[in-house]
This record gives sequence, C-alpha cells and structure tokens, in this order.
Amino acid sequence: MKEFLTSYLGEFLSVVIAGIGGWLFGRRKQNVELKSAEIDNEIKFADYYKSLLDDLSARYEKKYLDIEQLYTGKEKLLQDEISILRSKITMLERENSELKKRIKELEKQLKDDSNRTK
Repeated sequence: MKEFLTSYLGEFLSVVIAGIGGWLFGRRKQNVELKSAEIDNEIKFADYYKSLLDDLSARYEKKYLDIEQLYTGKEKLLQDEISILRSKITMLERENSELKKRIKELEKQLKDDSNRTK
C-alpha cells in the first residue's frame, strides 16, 4: 500500500499543483477580461451620453429658433394691429369732427327756425 501511495502521490501532487496553477492563471485572465468588459461598457455609456448631449444641444437650438420665430411673428401681428388701430382712431376723429360740424349746423338751423317763428 505504501508503494501505491508513493507511486501515485507524486502524480496526484503534480495534478493538484497544475490545477492550482491553472486556476491562478485562469483567474488572472478572467479578472483581466472582466476589467476589459467593464471598460468597454463605460466607453459605450460615455458615447451614449455624449450622443444624448449632442442631440440635446441640437434640439435646444431648434426650439430656440422656433420660439424666436414665434416672437417675431407675434411682434409683426402686434405692429399690424397697432397700425390698424391708429387708422381707426384717425377715422373716428374725422367722423367726430364731422358730427360736431353737423351738430353746429343743426343748432344754427334750429335757432334760425325759432327766430322766424317768433
């Protein structure tokens, strides 16, 4: 039995040592691969967020231009409305002046008619 143990003990120890060595080297390789995968994921996330930020600035610029265009259109509409209201004021002032003249004429006519009847 001693011969059996001594003959196979060397082989057994060499297998165990080889297994431990393989496990250690495999573990290092696995750690390196894991670290590499983490770095790749971080790069992908950074690229993804960069594309989001690039898209955000483009969308912001478009919205800014849209709002600027809306304000320009609103300003033009208000200027047109002011112009229309000014012309309406002028027309109403003219009409008011004509009506005042007509009132004076009618008052004069009424006065003349009342003087004739007396």
